[in-house]
Amino acid sequence: EILHAPRPAPDSLRIVDCAKLKGQRLPSVGDLLERADQFSPRARRLARARAAFATTEPFDHVVSAWCTSTSAQAALSEYLTLGRDAFADKYFSEALPRDAPDVEEE
Repeated sequence: EILHAPRPAPDSLRIVDCAKLKGQRLPSVGDLLERADQFSPRARRLARARAAFATTEPFDHVVSAWCTSTSAQAALSEYLTLGRDAFADKYFSEALPRDAPDVEEE
């Protein structure tokens, strides 16, 4: 994929009169997500369709334990002592089930 430099800002902005928009149907979030999915790369769509495990954070109980200033400082200190990978292995290794399938790009 080729990356291009961002476009420059326009010299002026056209303000839309909201009164003209009344009565026009705005797309639902579902419609917007469906449209966005149509433009997603094929490999990403296939990987999403094959997902055999939840993609939500399964470690809320760990993070919620760090909600006080004292516990957050202790967690930060431990992170700095152990290092990123060891800290993540200790607290977040349960994020994926042990038998989770590998997802390959196509």
